[in-house]
Amino acid sequence: MVSEGVSGAVLIVATDRDDRRFLFDALDAQEFDAIYTAKDIGQARTFLDQDPQIDLVLLEFIGSASDAVAFCGELLRYRPQNPVPVIGILASSSGQQVWNWENMPPGVVDWISSPVNPAEALARIHAQLKDDGGKPGASAAAESDARYRYAFDGSLDELALVDPKTRRLIDVNPTFIQRSGYSRMQLLAGRIEHFDAALAPELRSELNLRLQREGSVQFRAQKPHADGSAYLVDVHVQLAVQDGKVVHFYTFRELGELGRYEQALEVISSLSLAGGGEEGINAAVRSVVDWLSLDFVALVSLRLEQAGEIQPLVVYHRFSPAEETPDPLRQSSLKHVLDGDELIQLADAWRLSPDNGFVRERR
Repeated sequence: MVSEGVSGAVLIVATDRDDRRFLFDALDAQEFDAIYTAKDIGQARTFLDQDPQIDLVLLEFIGSASDAVAFCGELLRYRPQNPVPVIGILASSSGQQVWNWENMPPGVVDWISSPVNPAEALARIHAQLKDDGGKPGASAAAESDARYRYAFDGSLDELALVDPKTRRLIDVNPTFIQRSGYSRMQLLAGRIEHFDAALAPELRSELNLRLQREGSVQFRAQKPHADGSAYLVDVHVQLAVQDGKVVHFYTFRELGELGRYEQALEVISSLSLAGGGEEGINAAVRSVVDWLSLDFVALVSLRLEQAGEIQPLVVYHRFSPAEETPDPLRQSSLKHVLDGDELIQLADAWRLSPDNGFVRERR
């Protein structure tokens, strides 16, 4: 680590020429003391021999990454009393990303993804190079933790740390507790799937794969509240490191009126572009499902020329129903709608429709 006000020396090790150039240009504009770029581990060792005071290494992990992992071990042995922190660069292609990022290599303190985002890389580099003016390690660590707690607990956004293996919540800030309506004990006893957003299982799997591949994901969804309602949020998830272990860092930002108007316009636009025919109908229903985070949708056609026969056009279930689940198209609620009645029921729908077996099943 370097003292406050000193930029330090950085070693960049990446086979991708663009990544090396972007990182060098970003660091050069910040007037770092020294910047070394190496296209392979062999060249990196040469630079390390020339300048034993390197303060941080940006190291690419590609393929099996055995050379990179071995180099991390060398860095620990090279300066055991004051190890050189390493920020890993993860390959963007899942085919190249053989290394399991959940098992942290020795010395790796953070991750960025390739192709690199210079602004994100600079923020992570500065975070690692900051020091508390030569204070003893334990005192500096305690003060750093205090600053983290202040920023975490004082944020107006909902924040959460999640174990990537068990998917259980490790920590949440007071804003998360207040807006979700759950107690801290309830939250820390549960998995993130119950509290983050109403996502279809296939979409959640896709987002998790992108997070592993790219290091961060963003999406918009309805976040559930303890009272059964939901509110619209922008969700940002990124990889972070806590106590030497990789965690998922969630940020939930509630949309204001402008954000809700923007989303409504997006849905209207997608509906206008959906076109006709079966494909167009499916696209339109999908837009509405995503907008409102619906668990079930049925779009039917009433064929008067065939004695009022109902023809399902689209039936969507977020969660696959069990075999014994009552058929929603044979329930009284649909009959009332087809008779011309307006039917709006909220959280107490199961109580207001005692003869609707499908609603009771979904309670």
